[in-house]
Amino acid sequence: MPIPASPGGGDFCYNGFALLEVVEAQSLQKEHTMIMLVLLAVFGLVSICWAMFNLAVYAVPFWIGLASGVYLYDSGQGLLVSLAAGLFLGTATVVVGEIVFVSIRSTLIRGLFGLLYAVPAGVAGFHAAKGLSDLGGAGETTATVLSWIGAALVGVTAWVRIVGWFEGRALEPQSRSGV
Repeated sequence: MPIPASPGGGDFCYNGFALLEVVEAQSLQKEHTMIMLVLLAVFGLVSICWAMFNLAVYAVPFWIGLASGVYLYDSGQGLLVSLAAGLFLGTATVVVGEIVFVSIRSTLIRGLFGLLYAVPAGVAGFHAAKGLSDLGGAGETTATVLSWIGAALVGVTAWVRIVGWFEGRALEPQSRSGV
């Protein structure tokens, strides 16, 4: 049985089964590549949402650190000094806020102090959720509802983090006797 010539008239010969296997292997490789790209895209989206959520929860310390760093850089202090000062002031805002919150005896003043952290975080959460829902093509009503849900979740998370409930501390003032 003679080997058929190539369709293009070239010097190579082909086997229909071998050609089919090569096409299937290339198709399978493309499938695996697409699956990996989809997984990487989902991982990237989740990472961006996680970073945006944490930045929104810590809106006040982030803003203080960023504003001080930009101010120092614009005044000619250099990049390294500006970054170090911004990181220090942002971290100090979180630490001092928790220390002040724990040391306040009045429940009303503690609540108002907690709102200093929770309200800007809620606003940042609203705008982050609004941007993501608009990017996803949601309708106006759906985007607004999702934005309010995002604001509530981020605001409550900021409140809980400043109150310190995640460490087992209660909202009630701590007794001075150590018990």
